[in-house]
Amino acid sequence: MPLIKLQSEGLNLADNFAFTGTVSGAGGGKINQVISTVKTDTFTTNSGTYTDVTGLSVSITPSATNSKILCFWTGAYGKDTTDNFNFQLVRGSTSLLENKLDPGTNNNQTNTFSIQFLDSPSSTSALTYKIQIKNDGGNYVNINRINNNTTDRADSVITVMEVLA
Repeated sequence: MPLIKLQSEGLNLADNFAFTGTVSGAGGGKINQVISTVKTDTFTTNSGTYTDVTGLSVSITPSATNSKILCFWTGAYGKDTTDNFNFQLVRGSTSLLENKLDPGTNNNQTNTFSIQFLDSPSSTSALTYKIQIKNDGGNYVNINRINNNTTDRADSVITVMEVLA
């Protein structure tokens, strides 16, 4: 089969091109560092106030004050009742994102969810991002397992990325 060369306005699109100039406004959005923590064990609480999920935190030190931190959390949970529960993403002691989950009527299963959040901390100090949960009804919520089950498990992951300006 013969090679077909595309041409448009005298420009041969089959040729190789090298860019040696600069582009105004380009350069931002590069990922400078990625840090991740995987939680493989379980966590259970019936607290009505926000409680740190042990093992679901990660620390990062931005290289510039105008860097942004892109946060991801993928989690698995189970409940012993149909009570709603809340979770929040926290930087230090500052709540960045809060959400309520409704497990519905079937609480005998592992449920999964994920969040993404772009933070602008304006800092070059070490920052700790973590997940906290609380239960509206005072019953138990489990991370990485369903209620009263020691065999059905899942893992949770928290990841942060420094995005350069």
